[in-house]
This record gives sequence, structure tokens and C-alpha cells, in this order.
Amino acid sequence: MDIVQNALTFKQYINVNLLHMKRILKCHFWVILSLVGMSFFLYSCASAVEEDLSEKTYNENQDDESGTPYSQVRLTDSQWNTLLWLNYFGSNYIQEVYKSTPNSENSNFFIGRYNIAMMLAMLANGADEESKKEISQYLGSEIEELNSFFEFATGLLKRSDNQVKFNSATSLWLSNNSSVNNGFVDLLKTYYDAEVYSRDLSAGSTKEEINQWYSNKTEGMIQEFLKNTLPPAVNMYAGNAVFFNGKWEIPFDKANTRKEIFHSSDGSETEVEMMHYKEQMMFYGEPEQGGKVIELSFGNGVYSIILYLPDPAMKIEDALPFLSSIDSYCFYYQKKVNLSLPKFSIRSRNDNVKDILSNMGCSGLFGSSTFSGLGALQLSSLSHEAVFELDESGAKAAAASGGIHVAHGTIRDYEKVIDLAFDRPFYFAITAHSNFILFSGIVNKL
Repeated sequence: MDIVQNALTFKQYINVNLLHMKRILKCHFWVILSLVGMSFFLYSCASAVEEDLSEKTYNENQDDESGTPYSQVRLTDSQWNTLLWLNYFGSNYIQEVYKSTPNSENSNFFIGRYNIAMMLAMLANGADEESKKEISQYLGSEIEELNSFFEFATGLLKRSDNQVKFNSATSLWLSNNSSVNNGFVDLLKTYYDAEVYSRDLSAGSTKEEINQWYSNKTEGMIQEFLKNTLPPAVNMYAGNAVFFNGKWEIPFDKANTRKEIFHSSDGSETEVEMMHYKEQMMFYGEPEQGGKVIELSFGNGVYSIILYLPDPAMKIEDALPFLSSIDSYCFYYQKKVNLSLPKFSIRSRNDNVKDILSNMGCSGLFGSSTFSGLGALQLSSLSHEAVFELDESGAKAAAASGGIHVAHGTIRDYEKVIDLAFDRPFYFAITAHSNFILFSGIVNKL
């Protein structure tokens, strides 16, 4: 039994290494381009070995009842490019939210990065050519490539691990006299599986119906997304919701949870429930990034959470420039870690997504004539809400976005045990297949 177990562990070890070899090649492609010969050699070797060891490649029409994760996901060059740009966009977005929030050092943040990026791609399909080009340049891919990517990625994420629940849903609510063209509606149905409803959008019953839709799609985590009845001038409302529920691959023992102190950014101290366990886990630490990163897996290991703890002398705002590299970290070790991690929950809401995107240089969706092709509509507001809960059994997350359109007007083992206590501000992200970053957040205060 020990021999079999060791063989499986070694095989998983190699598979993880191969995924991150590929990640290294992709996330540092500008450097690699300058070393063409070495790049070609490394990529050829990695691909050849991966071909031999790959147990399963994702197939859109393939059913798998065994619970075995799709451990190898081969993306095209176009899909890799789209994924890397979307990850980069998400890192910049949470940084901008942090910087633009008053008294941010005393606030917690959580965003559904996949949710926001998908919403932008959806809306860009109805934009005029100039605005569509701006969005394409900002997100790093043509709109058609974004559509195909989200269709592929959503299917993949829903089916990757039967021990983890992931769902993404889209809805389009049209006024009874809406002039939105059918091409836009059909496109959202095709690529985003949009549910389309025709309603009196200014009716109180429609507000309740939309809120019920969000609640259903997030399993009750987001219940009152629309705070007010939609104004009479609204001709279209677009909604998107993402839900995640994963149990730890190695759960925390509740018997080891005890009250301990969390040191918040403002210097205050709070007694929290701190979970504990000592296990082998992926560990990453670079002196120039001033902190340590670990990765804990959910379910069968396809989904994971990355946790970044800055050095004690650093503040979260000092670590913001490192988030992009932390999200795409490539070099790590497997070490035994004596982990202390607080149970916590976060709810974040931002009704100012329009201003956030504009500050980032992405204002193309908000022009007065941007959606002229949809019947003289203008995107008047864009809101986002996200919820996260973490405890001994696992983590749950949900995110919702809504837009209102109004009429024009290398692995090594070390025996040494590392003590790592997340008892001060930290950053975290929920990922899939090591590369798809779905949610991320910052904990400053508990």
C-alpha cells in the first residue's frame, strides 16, 4: 500500500511540476522570446513529457463520473494570451479598488475577477466599433476571442472537479418595448448561455424577480443585489453571477481551532477563531517580494486558494505592486508548514465600477453613443458585489455584476517545518487549474 501511495504521490508531483513549467513558459513569454533557441528546447521537452504523463485532456463532450480531475488542460496560444491578460486585468482592478477606497487600510476587499471580466466582454459585444476596439486592446484579445474563451472556460470550470461546485450564469432583462437588436441577444445566448426575459423593468415585481435570480444563482449568498427599482428610462438590464463552493482536499480539524489574536492594519487587536494544521503544502517565498505564499487545494486538487502573507514590516499597500507576480508565481517548494489561518467572511460591494474602470483607462463602455447599435442605449451604471466565507470544511464564494442601460441621454522537499500564522493582513485568491484566477481579496481587519 505504501509503495502504491508513494507512486501516486510521485506522479502527482510530476504533473504539478509540468503545469508550472508550462506556466513559466507562458507568463514570462517576453523574456523567453529573447532566448528563442532555449525556449524551443524547453517547450519541446516539457510538451513531450507531458504527452506521456497526461492522464486526461479536457473534452467538452466528455462525461466523467469517477471524480478524477482534468489534470491537464491544453490551451491554444490565443486562449493563453486571453487568460494572462485577464489575470493581469484582475490584479490591476483590485489594486485600483484598494487605492480609490477611502480609509482602505481599515477595510476588507473581495472581488469576483472572472465575473467582472466576463461582464465587460459581454457588454463589449453591443458596443460601437471604436469602443469595441478599445476594450479589445485593454483586455488583450479581440471580442470574438473573448467570447470563445468564456464559452470554453465556463464549460471547463463547471466540469473540472465533481468535488467542487462552480457555476456561472448570465441574464438579459429587456423592457417590453425594447429596441435591442436580436443579433446581440442571440450572441449572448450562444456564448454566455444568457437567459432572456421581457418585463416592465420599472415595476417593483421585476426588481424582486431579478434579485431572486441572483439569489438562486449564488445559492442565497447574494440576495438583494438591486437596491432600488429600476428607473422608467431603463431599456435593458444585464446581469452575471458566479458561484463557488469547495471542500478542502485536507480539511482542518475543528478540535484544533482556538481563539487567538489577529493584528489589524490600524493596530487594533481582535480575538478570532484560528484554524490549525501541519501538512505538506506548496510554499513560495522570494525576498524581493517581501512575504510568503502557500497554496491549499480543494476537492480533487483542481481548485485551490493562494494565500500571501507580507513580511511583518510591510503594509498591504506596499505589497500591491507584487500582486500580479503572486497571482502567476512559478517557482515553489513543497514544505511542511505549521499553518494558522483564521476563519473569516467578507462581503464587498462597489457601485462605482464605472469610475474604477475609467481610472484604469478603460472608459470605452461609458460613452453616450457607445451602444447606438443596440437602439440608442447608454451604459449608465455598473455594480459589483462579492461574498466569501472560509472555515474548517472549505470555502464558499459568490459574485454578481449588473449593468443598467438607459435611453440615449522546480520542486524540492525540506524536512524543516515552517511556522506560518496569518494573524495579520494578507492577500488571497481562488484559482482553478493553477492559472484561472476566479476571485481575489485582501483582509486588513477582522
